[in-house]
Amino acid sequence: MNALWSSPCIAFFEKCVEVWIKSLRKTTLEAAHLCEAIREGRSHRLRLTLSGRALWEKALPLLSSPVRSRHWIEASTRTVPALPAELTALSQRTLLEDDRLPTYAVSKKSLPALIDNRTFHQTRGSEEATFTLEAWHYDPVVLSKHTAVDPLSV
Repeated sequence: MNALWSSPCIAFFEKCVEVWIKSLRKTTLEAAHLCEAIREGRSHRLRLTLSGRALWEKALPLLSSPVRSRHWIEASTRTVPALPAELTALSQRTLLEDDRLPTYAVSKKSLPALIDNRTFHQTRGSEEATFTLEAWHYDPVVLSKHTAVDPLSV
């Protein structure tokens, strides 16, 4: 078994799929044979039909980027209430150098509050920007270790 399929990696991937399931329609997941709906009274619960490598291989063609939109932000402070993403996150884990503009990720729901804040201003281009802010379909904190976005999303 190679390092990619170690137990912690498989467990992490299964957690990612659980978050992914919450953001997709039940019929899409059932049609792909990734889960089955179990009716419990008036509610439905989804149960994964596969696990580990089989789940990964079946889900891989359906995976997409979590990024909904990107924004150039000018900030009067160096503190950003978001998780490092993209090359910024990768540069924290490797010897790669970060971009001129660091990239951070937030949920699409928290984006308006950050931009409306007097500390952060959306710019028209990257020339005036201090960093790039990505709005994700889901909250990136859910899968992170609170130092950067999850490794699969990097």
